[in-house]
Amino acid sequence: MDSVLEELGAREKRQVLVLNKRDLVEDAEANREVERERMLGSGARVVGVSAKTGAGIEELLETVDSLLGHGALVRKRLHVPHSEGRALSMLYEQARVLERRDEEQSVEILAELSPALLRRMERFAESDGPSTT
Repeated sequence: MDSVLEELGAREKRQVLVLNKRDLVEDAEANREVERERMLGSGARVVGVSAKTGAGIEELLETVDSLLGHGALVRKRLHVPHSEGRALSMLYEQARVLERRDEEQSVEILAELSPALLRRMERFAESDGPSTT
């Protein structure tokens, strides 16, 4: 693999090493394998996933998002239910939260976020279209 990257002039590019079939090994063994690959010093980000069960896919998406950077940010107003703590946490970690207003059923957030993160938060986003009320 390294020789192909060298030929393409991509050896110094940011890399993600994805270890698939995580579902076939115990969690402890999978974690050891991921850590072993990290310690080999290739500089690649290492993520263990299972295409079959979906385990690790969220971490993989977050890793790719972080490596790609935010690029062109989109300003969006979101209404995130209080029960969606993980989504709120992800917004604070990966977006620029400009405003927050706690409502009875949800948290209203105005944020600047990457298009990739917006796709994952789309169900919470306010419509851009004209109001029908």
